[in-house]
Amino acid sequence: FLSRTGITGEIPSELGNLTEELYELDLSNNLGLKGTIPTELGTLNSLKKLFLSRTGITGNIPSELGSLSKLGYLGLYNNPGLIGHIPTELANLNMLDAFDLHGTNINGTIPTELGRLRRTRLPLGLGKAASLSSFDLSNTLLTGTIPTELADLTLLKNLNLDHTVIHGTIPEEFAALSLLEVLNLSNANLTGGIPSSLGNITTLKFLYLDNNNLSGSIPINVLNSRSLEILSLKNNQLNTTLEDIFSNMKPQMIKLYLSNNFIHGTIPIETSINIKNLFLDRNCITGSMPVGIDSNLPRIEELNLAQNKDTNGKEGCKKYRYI
Repeated sequence: FLSRTGITGEIPSELGNLTEELYELDLSNNLGLKGTIPTELGTLNSLKKLFLSRTGITGNIPSELGSLSKLGYLGLYNNPGLIGHIPTELANLNMLDAFDLHGTNINGTIPTELGRLRRTRLPLGLGKAASLSSFDLSNTLLTGTIPTELADLTLLKNLNLDHTVIHGTIPEEFAALSLLEVLNLSNANLTGGIPSSLGNITTLKFLYLDNNNLSGSIPINVLNSRSLEILSLKNNQLNTTLEDIFSNMKPQMIKLYLSNNFIHGTIPIETSINIKNLFLDRNCITGSMPVGIDSNLPRIEELNLAQNKDTNGKEGCKKYRYI
């Protein structure tokens, strides 16, 4: 373990000679570490974990890393000097459990081949089957659409594509991610609607789709999910009624962020939900605040209804004024 040791210079290519002895290589948090990732690291047959985050390394991710057949963790995040595409050879890492590239300048499209990083059948007695459970490509320059093949990663628990340059729609196929707990697709250029099928993921706790161009209504199937705790849809073009929102939320929902959409209607007089943080500012809400709203929201900590009074003040709100 050489993390936070202040080492400088380049990563020695001679490390590739430790083919049978090295199980974990941690050079993270050494900003004085320069140069490129040696291709020779691809010969470390016993390596299970590779930590190269928060360093000064530059250049491309070597395709040779795809030969690390026992690798379970690959952390290259917070390296702005990393550029180029994600090598398709990384799809050969069948033992990979976590893959983190956030905060790099990796570009190009997400390889469809990465859908192969799913459950690997192992002979009886060799332990639990491996699979990719955490996939973080946030804060990168990745473009293109979201590959539907990512839905093949059926044991995935965390998928983060926040702050990328991806576009297109949210794949309906994501409903197959039956163990997914966190889905973050915020700050992209996504269009279309929110797939109703996301509400069928019974493990999904946190859904972040902020700052996109999503339109249509918020699916009832998502609102009444029995697992969802945080739903954040700020800065889109969604047009669901308040009545649908309040009547379908389940008790476990504690944070709901719907700022700057086209949410319309009036606040129901009789409602009782466990919400702690409710942001409905910059929408098309009409009417007045119901008397006794505090008692109907017993756990409320933050309530934001600003900039809703004049529904003609926001372009697009007028059509909802009398709904």
